[in-house]
Amino acid sequence: MQKGITLVEILITIGIIGVVSTLTIPSLYAAYKKHETISKLKEAYSIFQQAVKLSIVDNDDISGWNLSTADIINSSDCRRIAETYFLPYMSGTYRTNKSYEMKTLGTDNLKFLYWDKNSLFQMKNGMIFSVGAYYGNMRVTVDLNGISKPNRLGIDGFVFELNKTKNNIQFYGENESDSRLLYPVSGLGGECKRGTNMQYYTGAYCGALIKRNNWSITKIYPWANGN
Repeated sequence: MQKGITLVEILITIGIIGVVSTLTIPSLYAAYKKHETISKLKEAYSIFQQAVKLSIVDNDDISGWNLSTADIINSSDCRRIAETYFLPYMSGTYRTNKSYEMKTLGTDNLKFLYWDKNSLFQMKNGMIFSVGAYYGNMRVTVDLNGISKPNRLGIDGFVFELNKTKNNIQFYGENESDSRLLYPVSGLGGECKRGTNMQYYTGAYCGALIKRNNWSITKIYPWANGN
């Protein structure tokens, strides 16, 4: 006569399942979030590439666009540039009254220098972007999941830059060396690296790093727990 399963055996089985779940669910969730981030980043890249191509048709080459030559441009300039050169070529995009900060990948109390919280634009897919400039070099920062946290460079915040020479938009840092994308240089920032670097743009090169690594978040990427 075959014996039935005892209560002890059931409890042991449940315990094993619990341990396995505890070990595997976090890694599965992390893999899902990375895949989702890359998918959204590709989408954002495509949208801005297309918008700039269409804008060039109407507004001529980027070198002739009326961009600011100031270091940090004010909110009215941010709105003018976005509403002139981007919004007409991004269906369903509008200026939103949402306001929040974008954090860097470095010290937590540092906010990204080129995120104008007073001039944000929401895309029809829920992403939010802002424009900023560094002596005429126009940068576009997009938050892939909108106002939802963590609002951090390299995790849900990624930076593009208008390239006047190539007449297109690319990831900020695409022209940098492999090592420069990852490691800080004295007096400079942008590196895709966590730490206490007191630069207001640490993490701005992360999009370029993902693209260079064949659109993947590799083991060297400072993903941590995705926050």
